[in-house]
Amino acid sequence: MRSLASGQVTRSWCSTNPARWATARDVLLAGRVADQVWAAGCRDPRVAEVRIVQMSRAGREADLRAALADAAIVLKAQAGSTDPAVRSLAVRAAQVDGRLVRLTDPASPRARFARAKRPPRPTRCLRDLPVVH
Repeated sequence: MRSLASGQVTRSWCSTNPARWATARDVLLAGRVADQVWAAGCRDPRVAEVRIVQMSRAGREADLRAALADAAIVLKAQAGSTDPAVRSLAVRAAQVDGRLVRLTDPASPRARFARAKRPPRPTRCLRDLPVVH
């Protein structure tokens, strides 16, 4: 794949390619393209959403915070926009924020379902069963 870090990023590379590959289930390629386009300076909401999905996949606190920081950069630059991609990015950022809250604050109301305790499993003992001849 050609590197896009040369600074020659067109609008089509910024918006359509990572989103198209992400919807085509080629998630790894979409992540690579999104990383290269992000490194080249493109701050398109579609690119940011693909990047946030890739970064938050592991679920570690540092990764979730980094994904939220990237989303905040794009959302701040696109404030007041009615583009559906910006709304989708805001929803994705809220999901990542919810994961971060559940991870860091076990007493939060959101963590109630994430850390639910299972009822004890019944013990099974084969010695008490009748023997069938």
